[in-house]
Amino acid sequence: MRGSSSTTATRRRRARCSTPSPTSPPTPASCSAAHRVRPADVDLRWVGALLEKNGTVEETGLAAGVLGHPATGVAWLANRIAPYGERLEAGDVVLAGSFTRPVTAVAGDRFRVDYGPLGVVAFRFV
Repeated sequence: MRGSSSTTATRRRRARCSTPSPTSPPTPASCSAAHRVRPADVDLRWVGALLEKNGTVEETGLAAGVLGHPATGVAWLANRIAPYGERLEAGDVVLAGSFTRPVTAVAGDRFRVDYGPLGVVAFRFV
């Protein structure tokens, strides 16, 4: 299963990129990675997000909306792939689930997602 297009967990290097200001246009690789926060140092259930599309808040949410805690989704995934001889390993990037609903996008749309003290991700569809 690992290496196939259906692989759930993908290993990637951690990206380092710059954070745009709220008034500057985002670049394709804009994100906040200036500081690291250890999961043990924050109650992940209370991580919130403000998702903006073209400057208007479209969605908000709390990580507790993902099965009560984002780690619950990761544990579910680990248990689900184990019977196939797969496992999650250090360095795997796992998306634990979304706590905002999907928002439609077309070319030219600009998005900004603010995770408060954890940082901001901004991007533009081309």
